[in-house]
Amino acid sequence: MPSAVVSTRVRGLTELIRAFDGIERDVVRELVDELAEAANPARREATTLMHEMVNVRPPYDSFRIGLSKGEKKVWIAPAWRTTGAFPPRPEMAPHIRKRMKKAVEHNRVAVIKKIREMCDRIADHHGF
Repeated sequence: MPSAVVSTRVRGLTELIRAFDGIERDVVRELVDELAEAANPARREATTLMHEMVNVRPPYDSFRIGLSKGEKKVWIAPAWRTTGAFPPRPEMAPHIRKRMKKAVEHNRVAVIKKIREMCDRIADHHGF
């Protein structure tokens, strides 16, 4: 199945992660959790959009969130892994990609706002 990942570039993510390199691990984990939480509205909407399709059943209707430090991206992708239990459905890739892109576009402003709030909250909490 072709890669079905939709992502948004986060300007300054590399610098932000680098700034957190010398900080305690629990703060870095908090950062990663907060970034995933910021992307959650897009993941939820992609799931809702998948449920609008006919003949979509688990596990093909759920998505996961990831963070790529090297590529400076926070992304959503289909949650399932290709295994013998769930045969690939390559004909669905364009439909899945379209719904993920739509969800990311609809939630772009909210995600950016949540990331800004997250940075402020972590900075205030840890005295940066």
